[in-house]
Amino acid sequence: MATLVLRPNGSSGVSFAWGRVAEAVPNEDSSYVSYGYAEAIRQVTLTDTSQTGTINSVRLDVRSRSTYVNYHPYISNRIVTHGVAFEAGYGYITSSYVTKSIIWGTNPYTNAAWTWAEVNALTAGWRKHAHDPPTYYYTRVTWLQVVVDYSAPTVVAPSITTLEAEAVSPASAKLGGVLTNTGGGQTGAQCDCWFEYGETVSYGVSTPKERYDSIAAFAYQVAGLLPTTDYHFRAKAQNSGGLTNGEDKTFTTKSRQIEYYVKDDNGRPIRKAQGETYRQDTGALLETQWSDNNGKLLFTDCPNDTAIDLKVKWSNKVFWVKSILEVL
Repeated sequence: MATLVLRPNGSSGVSFAWGRVAEAVPNEDSSYVSYGYAEAIRQVTLTDTSQTGTINSVRLDVRSRSTYVNYHPYISNRIVTHGVAFEAGYGYITSSYVTKSIIWGTNPYTNAAWTWAEVNALTAGWRKHAHDPPTYYYTRVTWLQVVVDYSAPTVVAPSITTLEAEAVSPASAKLGGVLTNTGGGQTGAQCDCWFEYGETVSYGVSTPKERYDSIAAFAYQVAGLLPTTDYHFRAKAQNSGGLTNGEDKTFTTKSRQIEYYVKDDNGRPIRKAQGETYRQDTGALLETQWSDNNGKLLFTDCPNDTAIDLKVKWSNKVFWVKSILEVL
């Protein structure tokens, strides 16, 4: 069980000095709202809340006293919900301050459990009843609060979705996921989110964890992958309610590539230069390409298990670039 205290933040209906009854601790005669013999109804608006959980009851506390020892005026606690007023606790007050508390276990308008929307729309106050016979002795109201008794929401395991991999290259990929439910209701629950990946459904590698307390998309760029290799991965999320694994997804890294820029002695790109790649172990020709306007040669037929030599020719020049091992 938990309680939430809502305090006045304005007047509803008849305007009056509502701030005199809004303090956290009653300050008695230091500040109050005073009335003579006539009937008076006062209502205050209350601070809103984003709390979640099951509401067990709503209690209205009103603290007041009479200024005359031998005369006891009457006060009722009063709330307005769904536009309808409800009063309870009609009774006299003495010359000493007394707090009158009325509890509504259910909403008196619906006869059903309170909702948080009804609590946020609630106004609360009191009715100071007319004296009979009329007297000019005063009634003072010094304090008001509404106390909501509720059961905090139970945190359950979060919900997670694995997205398709993006930006897949020979050695890297961007893994994505969405935390679709934190498991903690409207207020959220702290969730650690991460990925695990590997060449089988045993995965074997985990990314660093990131913490979220609301629905969110998240991603992580993994590197150091092998080219032309199938990988499995899934998103994961965990909170105090449990661990959830997202769907298993797969991607295949691209084949190994070699990128080389041909330039002249002054560093200017050379277009239409011919490039050839050869296996270093057997000398077999793998691929022939021509450089583009930026002098770039791009080779994609690059076995993963061997070093490669690159031969470049333009005009009457020929040169070798040995041991090309880069994976781009």
